Amino acid sequence: MEIPMSLGGCDAQGRWVHNELTDMFFDAHLGCDCVFPKLHCRISSTAPKAYLAKISHLLMKGHAVFTLLNDDRYLKQYLDGGFSTEDARAYTGCGCWNGYIDSVMDVDGAHYLSIMGILERTIYRDPKLEKSLRLKIEPIDDAKSFEEVRDILYGNTLRFLRDITCEYSRWGRQNAKVFPHPVYSMCLDGCIERRRDTLEGGVPGHARPRIMTLGFIGNVVDCLSSINTLCFVDKTCTLKELLAAVRSNWAGEAGERLRLKALATPSWGDNSEFTNGLMAWWMKRIHADMEGVHTDLDGEYKLAIYTYREFMYWGAKMKATPDGRKDGDRLAQGFSPSEYRCKEGVTAVLNSIGSLPNECLYASNANLTFDRTAMNGEVWDAVLRVFAANGSHMMQPNCNSVEELLEAQRHPELHHDLIVRVCGFSARFVSLSKRWQDEVIARHRLK
Repeated sequence: MEIPMSLGGCDAQGRWVHNELTDMFFDAHLGCDCVFPKLHCRISSTAPKAYLAKISHLLMKGHAVFTLLNDDRYLKQYLDGGFSTEDARAYTGCGCWNGYIDSVMDVDGAHYLSIMGILERTIYRDPKLEKSLRLKIEPIDDAKSFEEVRDILYGNTLRFLRDITCEYSRWGRQNAKVFPHPVYSMCLDGCIERRRDTLEGGVPGHARPRIMTLGFIGNVVDCLSSINTLCFVDKTCTLKELLAAVRSNWAGEAGERLRLKALATPSWGDNSEFTNGLMAWWMKRIHADMEGVHTDLDGEYKLAIYTYREFMYWGAKMKATPDGRKDGDRLAQGFSPSEYRCKEGVTAVLNSIGSLPNECLYASNANLTFDRTAMNGEVWDAVLRVFAANGSHMMQPNCNSVEELLEAQRHPELHHDLIVRVCGFSARFVSLSKRWQDEVIARHRLK
C-alpha cells in the first residue's frame, strides 16, 4: 500500500519532465481504476499547464490518489542541506509524506509528538501519570495573561520534546545490534565504502535525519486563540471558568453557550494576523530551541507537521479542549484547519500556509477538500501554482460534493470507482467503514 509512483519534476539538467509516457501513466491509472500504486506528483509554480490539467482531470473524475510534492520547496531544501544539484533534482516521493533521494538518503521518520496531548495533560493534571512517565507539567490555571498561558504550554512541550530526543540519542545505536539492515545498507551510497550499516553511520548525518512530527498544531493554535479571545480580549469569562467548562465537557446550557463562543474565535486557516503569527511563533521557537541537538549518529532532528490516521484515533481518546472540541472529537490533519472551525475559502487557507516560515520544517502536509461544484481546470491550475509558490511541502487534495458521497452511501454498487484521499492513503469510498465515510462527508469543502 505504501509503494508510490513518482511523476513530473525535472531531469538532471533542470528541464521539466512531462511527455507521452507521463500521460500514459495518468490515463492508465484512471482507466484501470487503480487505487495503488499511489501517484506522487511533483508540482511547481512553473509546471506545464498540460501537466497540471492531467492532475485536475483525475481529481474532477473522483480519482483522488495524489500526493503533490512541491519542487519550489524541496529542491531548495535539499540544496541547502548539502546535497548535490543532481541528487536534489532526482528526488522522489516516499511512503506517505516525504520526499526522498533514492540510494542517497535514509530518513528516520514518523516519530509523532502530539502537542495537543501535552495541552491535554496541562489541562487535566494526573500526578501519578506524570510521575510514571517522568513528565514535568506546569499548570496554566493561575496564568494572568495570554502570553503566560502560551509560554507555560510551550515550556511543557519543549521539555517533553527534549526528553524524547535525549532518549533517542542515548539508545539509538542499539538499533544496529537489534535489527541491522545489511542488504538495505548495501544499496545506500557510502555504506560499503565505510563498512558500516546505515544504523551505525553508513551514510552521512545530513542524509539520515530523524523526523519529529508536531501533531495537531492547528488545534493548539485554535485552543490558544479561544483562551486569548474569551479570557483576555473580550473577557467573556475568566481562565478558570473556561477551564472548568472544558473539564466538564462543556456541560449544561452555560457550557454550550461558551463552547459556541469558543468556536467563533479566530482559528488557524482564516489568514488573520493573530493565528498566522501564533503558528509561525511555535514553528520558529521549536526550530530554534532544537537546533544543535544531535542524533546518536550525529545527524539532526528535523521538524515536520503531518499526521496519518491519528487525527481520528488519538482524537477519540482525547478529552474536551478549549478550541470547542468535545470528548472524543477528531483532531486537525497536518496544516489543515480544524473541521469544526474552518469556514474559509481556498484563498485564505493557502495564504495562511504560505505566511509561515516553512523553511523550519523538513516535511509538512495539507489534506484539503475542495467543493467539486466550485472547481474546474483553470481554478485547479491557479490553486496548485499558488500552493507551490507559497512554499509549503505537500498537498493531498480531495474534490467531491456532499451530495455525491451521500448518494454513494445509499447506492454503493453504483459508485465503486469513487476514490477519496482519507489521510496518508486513498481508498474506494464505498470500501470505508461507516465511521470513516461520515468523517469524509463532514469535511469542510473549500471554494
